[in-house]
Amino acid sequence: AIVPGAHRDAARLLAAAEPAGFTAGDLARSTANFSRERVMEITGRAGDVMLMHPFMMHARSMNTGNRVRFLCNPCVSLYQPMQLLRHDGDYSPLERSINLALEGASA
Repeated sequence: AIVPGAHRDAARLLAAAEPAGFTAGDLARSTANFSRERVMEITGRAGDVMLMHPFMMHARSMNTGNRVRFLCNPCVSLYQPMQLLRHDGDYSPLERSINLALEGASA
C-alpha cells in the first residue's frame, strides 16, 4: 500500500525541520498526520520490480494470494551526496523530485 504524493509532503516536512532534523520517532509521529485519502495497493507478477521514491509513505500488507511473495527493501546509498542547490543545474532524478516538492510548498 502506498500514498501517492506523500513523498512531496515528506520533502516539505524534512525541509522545515532543518537544520536539526528529526529523530526517527519524531518523524514517525509527524508523518502520522499525512492525508491517507488516496491509499493505493500495488501489485505485480513474478519478476516485477517496484522502485519508489525514498520518501514515499508505504506499508506492508498481508499476502492474500496463493503464491510466495518476496520483498527486499535494502538501504541504498546515493552515488554522490544529495545536493539540492547545484550551480550547474545537473540534478539527479531524486534531487529534481525533492526540489519540485519544495517549489510547490511556496506556491
